[in-house]
Amino acid sequence: MHAITRGALALAAALCASTLAAQVPTPETERIAVEAIAELKSPFGPHMLDMCPNEQADELRQKLHMAAARGAGKEQLIGLVVSQYGENMRALPERRGFGLWAWLLPPAGLAAGAAFLWGRLRQMRGGAPSLAAAGPALSADEQASLNDALRDLEREDDE
Repeated sequence: MHAITRGALALAAALCASTLAAQVPTPETERIAVEAIAELKSPFGPHMLDMCPNEQADELRQKLHMAAARGAGKEQLIGLVVSQYGENMRALPERRGFGLWAWLLPPAGLAAGAAFLWGRLRQMRGGAPSLAAAGPALSADEQASLNDALRDLEREDDE
């Protein structure tokens, strides 16, 4: 019976050691945790989670670092906070579903505004006149009268 107890203790120690080894943070798991934390608002104040001075925010950050050390990915870490505190904890909307509109509408609005301004500025500067603005074509008599009037104006300017 003593041998069984020692074997059980050895097995328990081995399991604990492997569990602890799986929770040792690596530079990669730290990077994943930091990236996830940077994309979350704090549920404990008006700050981002990575900047929140609240003690509860410290605990949540530690919890996320430990989850990353256990192998959780960035989206899993964000999902953990969102499932516990709500969708409004995301600093950035998801790039799918309804959140996709938040990514698409601002650039589309900027492009439409820029196109409108470009058109208005071109119109104000007197861009290329359209055929409709030129009016009907002049007859030969009208063209001759216009040329005579322009010559008279040039003579007056010279004098």
